[in-house]
Amino acid sequence: NDPEKVLQLLNYYSAEEEHYFSVENREHDLTCFEAIIDEHHVEELHLGLKKEGLLKEGSFQVTQLTSPSQNFGMGVIGEYPEDGVGQNEFLHLVSKALNVRAIRFSGEVDRIKKVAVC
Repeated sequence: NDPEKVLQLLNYYSAEEEHYFSVENREHDLTCFEAIIDEHHVEELHLGLKKEGLLKEGSFQVTQLTSPSQNFGMGVIGEYPEDGVGQNEFLHLVSKALNVRAIRFSGEVDRIKKVAVC
């Protein structure tokens, strides 16, 4: 069936988190596909869908997920206010948040003011 063919093409072009859903209450039922795909594969995917007859004219939409920021990666940096938090308190908070009994860490500081998660 057509949805499975589209998912196969998305998979071929290294798409991630591909899925589809139906939109009813229109003149003709509509099947929408969503996926995360590297920008350099988008045009190839578009051409592949057209070649296989799986794309209706004007039905291909791309939404950029990039940030205008010059920062790269998917990490987050947070800062504790004022004097920060003590090292032991911080490690306790992390172990509770991750639901683990032990944490391996390196270095030693009195207060932690900035934390990065990658």
